Amino acid sequence: MSIKVTDVICPICGFNTKNEKGFCPCCGAFLLDDFNPELYTGYERVMRRMIANAKRIPHKRIKNSEIISDVVNHIEDLDAVCRMPFLYDHFKGDVIRDTGSLINKYLNSEFQVAFVGTIKTGKSTLINALLDADYASVAVTPETAVLTKFKYSDSDYVKLTFYSRREWDKLWQSRTDDSDTFTEEYNDLKADNLKNKWLGHDDMLIRISDGYNGIKNELSRWSSSKSPEHYFVKEITVGISNIPKYFPKNVVIVDTPGLSDPVQYRSQISYDYIRRANAVFVCIEAKKIQREEIATLSSVFQNIGSKNTDCVHVIATHWDQLNNPEQDWAQNQDFMSKKLAGRIYFGSYDVAKQNIIHSSAYMYNLISRYLKGELHMDSIELQNLFNFAKNIERVPAPIFGVSPEFSALVDKFKNKDQDLFSRLRESTNVDYIRKNILYEIIACKSFGFIEQQAVSDLETLSRKISRINNDVVIKPLFSKRSLLMNDFNISVLKERQEELARSKQDCEKLYNQLNKYHSSVSKKTEDLIKKLDKADRK
Repeated sequence: MSIKVTDVICPICGFNTKNEKGFCPCCGAFLLDDFNPELYTGYERVMRRMIANAKRIPHKRIKNSEIISDVVNHIEDLDAVCRMPFLYDHFKGDVIRDTGSLINKYLNSEFQVAFVGTIKTGKSTLINALLDADYASVAVTPETAVLTKFKYSDSDYVKLTFYSRREWDKLWQSRTDDSDTFTEEYNDLKADNLKNKWLGHDDMLIRISDGYNGIKNELSRWSSSKSPEHYFVKEITVGISNIPKYFPKNVVIVDTPGLSDPVQYRSQISYDYIRRANAVFVCIEAKKIQREEIATLSSVFQNIGSKNTDCVHVIATHWDQLNNPEQDWAQNQDFMSKKLAGRIYFGSYDVAKQNIIHSSAYMYNLISRYLKGELHMDSIELQNLFNFAKNIERVPAPIFGVSPEFSALVDKFKNKDQDLFSRLRESTNVDYIRKNILYEIIACKSFGFIEQQAVSDLETLSRKISRINNDVVIKPLFSKRSLLMNDFNISVLKERQEELARSKQDCEKLYNQLNKYHSSVSKKTEDLIKKLDKADRK
């Protein structure tokens, strides 16, 4: 066949080449969509270009984990090879989808912590304390229940997802006998007039330019019980740029509808999220440890799915409302630890006691507001905070006159004494939850879990590609020989045999090269697993 050779400029890298090659020798890109397959000089040349092209793939790095970075880089290499025109038809189904979804999954690794509990157990107050700002509504009632996610973002935004008509019909039909207030408020706000506008509405991303105030205003519009729109919002995601120092940037805080919501559909959203979340914080009231709370905890453990029970943390809220917080809580914690020491719960008393902790997020938030000068001197909130300080410092209120201890506490309180307020903050346990649980335990362990999963996913993907590769690439390399030996005379056959012998050697070299590449991936995978094991032992 006579071939006219012309100069061709590679559209990818700009290299000047000849169209007889069919691919760019610089970057490996194929130059002509209608290129004649007869011009290929063998499968082995195509495969060499695939390998050369894969080496030029720009790799992304994951700041939090070198192991996940290595896994993503290997998957990017495999994805590049599978997308080569010679192989794309064989890999464009499940394999291409797998490589794309895995790359996206591990580039955006997030650890989701679901805050669950019955109505008015202080979930939102605790979330505000952890975020060090009053984002979440603290007036959560059965009528205001929107699943809300809080996460770090380079820029502030609020993203809204709305119920479909089918979901709304299920929600409306799931109202129980206790949902009279829900229905009355729905009618009073004339929310039905907006139903057609918002049901099935496309997702909305609202960019926020004025920080906290802008986020607060948008949340108020879409989640407040005074706003008729809130009934039709299924989920809110809040991106926050101003995250506290010890808040892990890969952790997503999820404020869920109450487990006792009179609209059962919304309660089910919470139970479904318990199975999806990486960790679950169950909020119960410290002063109300009774059969109902144990039943709530039981329902949570029944819905955690395959997660280890270490991922469940029980947070006893409103600790400051106990008559004698320290003494009463020690008794309540012991009682709950015994109740939750069984096999279906934490497995042992020690693990249960470690994962059952108290908090006083309301007081933590009052401390922050007082130190910022946001509390009025004659407010009830300020009086509550001072009474809390008296209890923590164990200074009794004077009955006759003013005791020196009481006067000293008043002076420290007025002067915003640093040591005093450090002790008050510490007693609320909010910093402990943020630093020791969210950061050290959850954030660190989460990447260990994700790393193990990433290595496993890479192994599975490699095996799948290897099986297809053997059938599509390796076998045709050798089957071509028998096809070429037909319909030739003796002299031509001898020449062809010599050519095939050389081709066979090239094929075998390439086959060995591919095996080495596969062995290298397997070796790196083993090294990753060893790193994980070593990290786990530490």
